[in-house]
Amino acid sequence: MALNNNETHKQGMQQVIDDIDKAQLHCPNSDSAEDQEIKTLNDKEQAELDRFKKDTDLKKILTIFVIAFTSVWSIAILVLLYLLGFHKIYITDAVTITLLTETLITVLGLPLVVTSHFFPKQK
Repeated sequence: MALNNNETHKQGMQQVIDDIDKAQLHCPNSDSAEDQEIKTLNDKEQAELDRFKKDTDLKKILTIFVIAFTSVWSIAILVLLYLLGFHKIYITDAVTITLLTETLITVLGLPLVVTSHFFPKQK
């Protein structure tokens, strides 16, 4: 009797397992929709990461340009002052003052504008 009862229990369990397998075949796979949503989120995160990397590369290029430009400009003004000091060239005092003022504004202002763009104030 115990053997027959055990056998009936196994058959019942096998029938339940078969029914679950059949139900899974007929039901839409909810995991695939969830996997698709996760994949979409990963794509969005990857796109944002790519944009961040490109922005960083562009900021590096702009920084190098600003440093190079201000360096070359400053050297050109120093050479001009050297030539003025040894009377190799002659320009009026007003032009010299204008060049020095413009150089000061360029050397201080351009990096300030660039850094304020790189690090905007938080709202």
